[in-house]
Amino acid sequence: MVLEYVLYLHGIVPGIDVEIITNLAFTTTAGAFVGGIGDFTAEFDPAALEIEHSGHGTVVTGLANYTGAIPYTVFMANKSFIEANPELVQSFTNAMRRGMEWTANNTPAEIAAVIAPFFPHSSLEDLTFIVNRYQSQDTWKIDPIVDHAGFYLLQDIMQHGGELSNRVPFDTLVDNGFAENSR
Repeated sequence: MVLEYVLYLHGIVPGIDVEIITNLAFTTTAGAFVGGIGDFTAEFDPAALEIEHSGHGTVVTGLANYTGAIPYTVFMANKSFIEANPELVQSFTNAMRRGMEWTANNTPAEIAAVIAPFFPHSSLEDLTFIVNRYQSQDTWKIDPIVDHAGFYLLQDIMQHGGELSNRVPFDTLVDNGFAENSR
């Protein structure tokens, strides 16, 4: 949906100006592209870098360069859980903030060394390159607060993609209280 929205912002109409294949499982898109399906693909790293290394493609840009911050990764809990466990929720949010701040304040090499165990098929050199790419695109937030602009941009994208029929007011879905109190 983000790719379609960015194309739309640039006057390119999916289905008319370009065909977008949407019936592939997310984990198969890189292999399909390398296998000759499509002229472009939207990938996260390390898949994007693996395509570059294989000589089958080159990263052209990051979609975040055209949209800004979109809160598509969030953590949710039932209201009853939050009310019954406010200390746990606050501790979790504090840990998220500290991790985000650590990521913002450390070098790509330092971050790569820490995340390496989670990417056993990627070299430390590749992970450092990837982290540098993400940092240079300003991909990662530095705090857990969901802002209004990103929230409404996400809804714009979802509506444009036909996945959201009615917009949701910010305060109905987002509670930044724990994020604002995090340390």
